[in-house]
Amino acid sequence: MDSFHWFLPESFFLFGILMVLLYGVVLSVSKTHNYPLLIQNIGILSIWLLTLTSLLLFNNLGHGSVPIFGLFIYDSFGTYIKIILVISTVCLLVLSISYLKVTKVNTFEFYLLSLLSLLGMFFICSSFDLISVYMSIEFQSLCFYVLASLKKDSEYSTESGLKYFVLGAFSSGLLLMGSLLIYGASGTTNFEYLSKIYSADFLHQTDFSITLGLIVYLMGLCFKLYSAPFHVWVPDVYEGSPTLVTAFFSAVPFVSIFALFVRVLFYCFGDLSSYWTDMVAFCACLSLIVGVFGSLAQVKVKRLIAYSAIGHSGYLFLVLSSGDFDSMISALFYIVVYMVTTIGFFAGIMSLRRVYFSSTVQNRFLADFTNLRFINPSLAISFGLILFSMAGIPPLLGFFSKYFVFVKLMSCGLYMYSIFGIIASIIGCVYYLRLIKIMYFIPNPEYAFYLPIPKVNAWLISISVMLLLFGIVDPSGVYYLAENMLFVLNNWY
Repeated sequence: MDSFHWFLPESFFLFGILMVLLYGVVLSVSKTHNYPLLIQNIGILSIWLLTLTSLLLFNNLGHGSVPIFGLFIYDSFGTYIKIILVISTVCLLVLSISYLKVTKVNTFEFYLLSLLSLLGMFFICSSFDLISVYMSIEFQSLCFYVLASLKKDSEYSTESGLKYFVLGAFSSGLLLMGSLLIYGASGTTNFEYLSKIYSADFLHQTDFSITLGLIVYLMGLCFKLYSAPFHVWVPDVYEGSPTLVTAFFSAVPFVSIFALFVRVLFYCFGDLSSYWTDMVAFCACLSLIVGVFGSLAQVKVKRLIAYSAIGHSGYLFLVLSSGDFDSMISALFYIVVYMVTTIGFFAGIMSLRRVYFSSTVQNRFLADFTNLRFINPSLAISFGLILFSMAGIPPLLGFFSKYFVFVKLMSCGLYMYSIFGIIASIIGCVYYLRLIKIMYFIPNPEYAFYLPIPKVNAWLISISVMLLLFGIVDPSGVYYLAENMLFVLNNWY
């Protein structure tokens, strides 16, 4: 009964998903109601379900840590991460209602798959065993494979789903092999027992198999966090998936996988940091190189964002490579700011639909943004501020997210990594500023006609820009949130 109390948000959320599924399946084939389209109804139901779930999550804050069945742990750190996931998902579901209507995608499966994948992320955040981690990641990934190929009449969408599935199966194999090697070396898969076995008092027992198992396991997780050299699937999947799904992939899974990285590296194998910091640093530097130079060659918007996501994962890995638990404050701050900018950017992208004969098309190429300052000056200014924040231009919030990363690296004595990250950030400004240049300074004699921006999109863009401008006034609010999350985790560790 006690365990059920702690799992009440997840239990309620699962029950709500089943009710939404039942509502959609029964009513969509109802001859009495003339086979209605339920996109808007199910979208609103999903948003209400997430809102009620978030209230239950808030109710569970501040109650310490409670192990459940030896497979999960319920603590305030995981609850904070879940609340962030819910907020980002609600924003994207709000955007989805108008997007699915305009694109004439009349399948309500998007909402069910999004909710189910979010449930998988909840389990990832609470996982306390290698077995539960694997099952939770697979549960999430199966939903992602279908989401990537959601647009059934598009060859690109089908191709992206297939690529994601094949390479995802490979990463799952790496996770299983890593778990097997760790279990073979330690005799357990539980995080608490692993942390005791590989604590500082027993490091003399460490052998090659645990090192190999940890490296293979981290390779599987790097695939999920878009890190190079396990990034080859990201540009194709981003480009082929519907824009709404691409936005979901960009903003949401990042958070849960990073929380898992923190648990595995700093709780289970914190005293083995000398074994994994070099690998994480290599992935960080390679991700920055691939992300920065890959973005410079792109002419399509979604591929640009894909390489940008790879670069952003590099900054997170730089923080992880420090091996310093206190540095995670800057990483959590970075993730929150990245989520805000990504949602704002995609809200703008989904607002731009050009009228083309009797249909509408979305801006796919960077060149499609010419004359935007004349067509919609407010949106052009908002895009410019969001891109400036992504590039790390002061005094926007994106600047402070990178600033805290570099300060933490230097405080740990990692001056070379800090300099490398600063150089990558300076070069990375080029591809963000190039899009601003296209919007403002490249003339095009042919004017495009756009549909009016939905009010919901306008509100989300405005909120994102206001949050990013908050850095001019006081960036400490988000930093204090990250500090509080780390304080909760540090007390438990």
